[in-house]
Amino acid sequence: MKKKNYPDKKKYKSYSGVKPTENVNRIKILMHACKLFAQNGFHGTAMRDITRVCNVTQPTVYYYFENKAQLYLESVRLIHATVYVVMRKFIVREHGLLIELLSYIYILEEYRKVSSAAISILSKVMLHSTNPVLNGENFENKLYVLPRMTFSRYKDEADWEVRCNLFAAFMHSYFMNESSFKVVSFDEEHTVEIVKFLVSGNEKKREELYELARPLLPEVKASIQNNIKRDFELRMQMLKYFGIEQILD
Repeated sequence: MKKKNYPDKKKYKSYSGVKPTENVNRIKILMHACKLFAQNGFHGTAMRDITRVCNVTQPTVYYYFENKAQLYLESVRLIHATVYVVMRKFIVREHGLLIELLSYIYILEEYRKVSSAAISILSKVMLHSTNPVLNGENFENKLYVLPRMTFSRYKDEADWEVRCNLFAAFMHSYFMNESSFKVVSFDEEHTVEIVKFLVSGNEKKREELYELARPLLPEVKASIQNNIKRDFELRMQMLKYFGIEQILD
């Protein structure tokens, strides 16, 4: 049986047989590991560096993590999840932006028809935005695996809320206000309904959504055409703005 990249959401197995001390926990190790990996990359960070910063023994680290590779992947997941939580704080402040969201969905579809390269850039922006935190580490291939694993794991999920919220997490990452570093948001119920129709192949309903977005098409299209490259750079700034030190300290 192929070994999973991530442990199940159950009690973590003791890989070393040594229980950690009371003042050590998994999140503390992860937080310190995130900083070290960000500064030195995967190969430049040794387990002894992590244990020294955490003031623990290596068996204590191995109690939670089987090896450095697993700790690295879990660190990236923590960074992404934490950034998303911070972004959500901005999202909940905004209301009434459903039409703006729909206009972007419309443009994404238009770009899909005429430029596979453009849609590829837009669809991968969220994944690439994690790279600056890793300080140049060539982690791109592994990053691409994460969303595939997520959707593969939940492809048979019967609860639409679960599936749609997973998809919405990616959608949220696309729409950032460049002037204030706020994420363009939309009502959660609308999100669920939009994604339902997008993934269910209901062309009639999707066309209705597009009609709502058409009035904003020229302005939004011009913005995207002029700023695809800058869009990527802005997300680099977003990670720096939310910086790993600010998030994890």
